[in-house]
Amino acid sequence: MTDLPFWLRPPRVEPAPLPERVEVLVVGGGITGVSLLRRLGERGVKAALVERTRLAYGASGRNAGFLLEGTAANYAEAVRLHGRTIAREVWAVTTENHLRLAESLNGRARYRRSGSRTLAASAVEEAQLAESAELMSEDGWPVEFDRRSIINPRDGELFPAEAVAALADDCPPGSIF
Repeated sequence: MTDLPFWLRPPRVEPAPLPERVEVLVVGGGITGVSLLRRLGERGVKAALVERTRLAYGASGRNAGFLLEGTAANYAEAVRLHGRTIAREVWAVTTENHLRLAESLNGRARYRRSGSRTLAASAVEEAQLAESAELMSEDGWPVEFDRRSIINPRDGELFPAEAVAALADDCPPGSIF
């Protein structure tokens, strides 16, 4: 077993002197930090990002690259835990984030939206997935339940470290340290 990521990482961030002053200092070169830096740059905010070693070095570069709507819990479980309104809002936010990321990548990082299938591991989970599909359909999410699994045609995938590198390419020059 290894802790090396399956995906290739972007190159090391070369040491450079930090600017004397910025309005915002972003710490960490994962998807969140790079996305924030990119967004701040679009808004004309003078910002810098500092990364210890290389972009996408931690979780952002070691994940499976799945872009799924919702949370780790299935929809029925989220409804039970938080109520239907909150569950629907969380799914809507993750759907919007997925769309924004797709637009930002503009075909880079081998992004594609080919859907997902979540297979039940037990009879209990199968019942939850069937309930999730019913609730999601009622709430306007285009999913289906088929052969012990829920199918979401809008989920996607990408190469995670390439996505971080692509977004970093869109950041203001000289803003990553």
